Amino acid sequence: MTSPVEVENTIGDEIEDIVSGSNYVLVLTTHGDVFSYGVDNSQGQLGNDVIAPSTASFTKISALKDIKSIAAGDSHNIAVDTNGKVWTWGANLHKQLGRTVSSGGGSGSSGGTSGDDSSDADADGDDADTALQATTASADYDATPAVVEGLSNVKYVAAGSAHSVAVAEETLADGTTVTKVYAWGYNSKGQLGIDDKTVTESVTPMLVVAGEAAGKDSTVDTDGTEYLSNILGVTAGGNQTLVITNNYEVYTWGGDEKGQLGVDSKIDRFAPVKVWKGDTFNQDEDPYLKNVIGAAMGANHTVIIRDDGYVWAWGDNTSGQLGTVTVDLAKTPVQVGNTNSNTLSFQKGNSIY
Repeated sequence: MTSPVEVENTIGDEIEDIVSGSNYVLVLTTHGDVFSYGVDNSQGQLGNDVIAPSTASFTKISALKDIKSIAAGDSHNIAVDTNGKVWTWGANLHKQLGRTVSSGGGSGSSGGTSGDDSSDADADGDDADTALQATTASADYDATPAVVEGLSNVKYVAAGSAHSVAVAEETLADGTTVTKVYAWGYNSKGQLGIDDKTVTESVTPMLVVAGEAAGKDSTVDTDGTEYLSNILGVTAGGNQTLVITNNYEVYTWGGDEKGQLGVDSKIDRFAPVKVWKGDTFNQDEDPYLKNVIGAAMGANHTVIIRDDGYVWAWGDNTSGQLGTVTVDLAKTPVQVGNTNSNTLSFQKGNSIY
């Protein structure tokens, strides 16, 4: 297929957001419902309590309601409800669901329905429900959405191939409100941003350290550790993550084999690094990228939009991902064609830019 085709909206509600994983799609409606459709449901990606191919139409995920934000990785998904709780389902090979899933026994964390404070999904003791979970959950996947414990007041989420990220708002002891970044799942290339190469994966959400944001976009915890904070939004790609700060500057971490972190290298980074400006034009001699209002990541490339409407990209370009006249990769930002756009997918609360 070489040109777009219209997909009929059979959901019966207005669409707020659409995200896609590998061979499946999730749709969020304006009323907080989530629908799924796709040809691959081998790891429960569609969240419909079964491991089987999807039907020929979008199916509502019954466990979810009052959802304000969604994200999709390769084969796992994240949703945030209006209470700030995080729900996950799908693949869990590298613990990217952020919760223990026991083979044949469903999730080890809270089940139930989003928007409902009940933590007992099977209070009626229905044996049929238990039998169903036995066929739809293993240590490596879960077809039923469930809550990630330990996270609250989450504002934004993002998903890489096998890692997950959440930005939560927290109030410190002095009454100051800050945003902190949590990550979990695979850490083979530094995806979690915890500056620890000995941790290969984590089922527990871990705070992303400050890295190069130290002293500026950071918060010092009670144990003296400095963590990344002051975050406006987040996006993730294959093995990497990007955040935009309240000052519209950009930090990245994770895999960098194609230069997708934008720091003029091809070295994986286990803590946040500040993206260089590359060919972008700033009004001063500061070498870092500024005035960024939106971003998106692919498997190995990154695209951002500045407040002037121009789009910049860096990373892998073997298939023309960067929109430049060559297929050479770029390790720092280069301008995409002769663009001037005000639409680029970027997670910020309930809005997509």
